[in-house]
Amino acid sequence: MTKSLNDILTESLRKDKMLAFLKDNPNLFEETIKVALENDKPQSWRATWLIGHLVTKNDKRIRPHINSLIKAISSKGDGHQRELLKILMRMELNEKQEGILFDKSVLIWEDISKSSSVRSFAFLILTNTVKKYPELISEIGFLTQRRYTETLSPGIRHTVIKIIKELQIDI
Repeated sequence: MTKSLNDILTESLRKDKMLAFLKDNPNLFEETIKVALENDKPQSWRATWLIGHLVTKNDKRIRPHINSLIKAISSKGDGHQRELLKILMRMELNEKQEGILFDKSVLIWEDISKSSSVRSFAFLILTNTVKKYPELISEIGFLTQRRYTETLSPGIRHTVIKIIKELQIDI
């Protein structure tokens, strides 16, 4: 019996089986992106997670979907947002895309009710952008206040504080 993409995204399968299925069926990559952009649980998150494990730096299969991936961030839950951010971190974005992603990352970072893992990836987007555009360092200086870091899990807080110190931002 041949499995479908939906079967792969809904069944409890090991990671290697799921990845092998998509590698063996590259024609389903576009459909997987389409599912990733939807809000079907758990298929949409799983599709995004799979894509994140398959894509390479600046992957040409993702390039046509960058705007849709950025736009989708706002309507997703924490884990789904985290996986979208991971994919987008590997892509070369134009200035407009970087600006929109920066703004969405600020909103995620500021929402202290969000999980530490999604907030940490949003923070990485912010710091990567600041490294590229040093004039933005004052923009994120405010975002390094204690109220934003104290709600992080201990391990993530340690990593974030280390990054803040590397950027020489006073906290």
